[in-house]
Amino acid sequence: MVADHRVLSFRGERSSFMSDAERAGLLHDGETSNATSRGSKWAHVRRRGAVALGVGACLLVAGVSVRDKARASEPALGYEDIDKVKRETIDARLKSVFGIDLHGFAELVRDENDIEYAGKELFEKKKQFRALADEERAWNRHRAEMSGGDDIAQLSKKETENDKAGAHPPEQHSRNDRGGAAEPILGSPNEYEDEVEMEEESAPIMPVYFHTEKSGGTSLVLHALELMNSDRPETLSIIDRVRNEDVMLDKELRDARSLCPGSALFLTTVWKAGTVWEPGRPRPLEDASDENWRDCRLLTSHTGRELMRRADEAQREGAAPTRPKILMGMFRDPAEYEQAAWRSEVFMYHDLRAKLGWGKLVQTPLGSALTEEELKDFGPDSKFAKIMLEDHCKGRLDTNFQTKKLLEDKWFAVKDDHASARKMALARVRELDWIGLTHRFNEGACMLAFALRRKPLSTSDSNYDRRKLLPDTLKANHPHSDDHSEGTMDPELKKKLYECNDLDTAVFKLAETEFEERKSKMLDVLREAKVSNNKLEPIRGGGRQQMLDPQPYLDCMHQASSR
Repeated sequence: MVADHRVLSFRGERSSFMSDAERAGLLHDGETSNATSRGSKWAHVRRRGAVALGVGACLLVAGVSVRDKARASEPALGYEDIDKVKRETIDARLKSVFGIDLHGFAELVRDENDIEYAGKELFEKKKQFRALADEERAWNRHRAEMSGGDDIAQLSKKETENDKAGAHPPEQHSRNDRGGAAEPILGSPNEYEDEVEMEEESAPIMPVYFHTEKSGGTSLVLHALELMNSDRPETLSIIDRVRNEDVMLDKELRDARSLCPGSALFLTTVWKAGTVWEPGRPRPLEDASDENWRDCRLLTSHTGRELMRRADEAQREGAAPTRPKILMGMFRDPAEYEQAAWRSEVFMYHDLRAKLGWGKLVQTPLGSALTEEELKDFGPDSKFAKIMLEDHCKGRLDTNFQTKKLLEDKWFAVKDDHASARKMALARVRELDWIGLTHRFNEGACMLAFALRRKPLSTSDSNYDRRKLLPDTLKANHPHSDDHSEGTMDPELKKKLYECNDLDTAVFKLAETEFEERKSKMLDVLREAKVSNNKLEPIRGGGRQQMLDPQPYLDCMHQASSR
């Protein structure tokens, strides 16, 4: 297991092979400091803010009118028709005043850097309403089928009559037990309930990995790709090239329909070359097509939440089925994470690099900011201690980075509300279908294979050994492979880093607890199946490559625990 790098080499050394668009994205279009970008964008932001506030007022007025009309129409209309009336009325009001429809307004206020200025709360409420509306329609379709064909309006009328009579309608299914007629957009890998269900076709699951830098993510992506593509020799050969040639073959993996559109092994979301963001028009993803959305095997990037949202939009707009997403995240001890960031010359801590005068990687390439001795010294009087405690912690520059990545699309709304950020972050950890820990990578790999019902792979054979591919000038930045330790740290310094990154510490502790509980449950299932001489139940959308023999998973865990 490795904590990976993918950045420019120093002084003409061999660099990673990637497209011009991807390299430009890494060097120039990454996350930028809010503090340094606000001034140049202030006039633009004020204009957008004024439009957003005006549109918000229009929406409030339209909403009251729509509500009254919709309520009056409920006996005659089904929920989907009411939904349409609401959208059409709001769109008409917005277009008449501002020349922009509701979808365009949502796009207008979605920009990553400006979202906290213009319509943030309104946009979030709209997203929540849309998600609830989708769930309501799916549930109504399910009830219609179960009732033998009653339409939605009739069912709604029956439900109202039942309520008046004191009866209670069935509760909506939770995320982990939704199934049957309504395919969830998000859903744990559910087992089939009977043999009849097993004969039904189900849209294939789409694993979604939220890749946080310096957590061992590139190793995990390659491992997951190998798990999901055991039936595709051409993909396996591409993966072998990545492990042995110091190349990131994102384009080739997308062309092979292994990585999903817009996905990357290491970079942020890859947008279609030559396109720019335009108000009211979602920016297209690289290599997006209905065929690719239907057949791809893994959705991942450093901005995974935004990518997943765009994936859902693209699938709704196209002909490909909306596939259930299996959410994956990996977490690292916060003190070790700080060491790994330091080894990489804090390349992802943009505000801290700006404070130190290092700027972007194009200005201070990897291998030039710190000496070899400074990179490995984590003592109380080290340069690491001075910068991390004085600039990073006291200055609150890029602290709680893992939590920031976990919340991603919500971060700017809650970053100054510690309690809300903590509550939301812990909820998102629990939401994940698979949780990995950097220091227990091997066990996590076995658990991932079990969750996806894929034949387990040895991590010793599939480990991404980045160090052996680097020139000598960069080996100090990447000192090891298959080991989470970054070196001994002063205990008091470690304690201060935990306190400095208190949200990350809370997230990591919960991730450890969840990891242990899920491991225990998995082992119980495996042992019970072995003792009773039964096979494992297949999972919905798992395809025909599922491994249902419990023994390979037990062997994998035994080998992982003994390493």
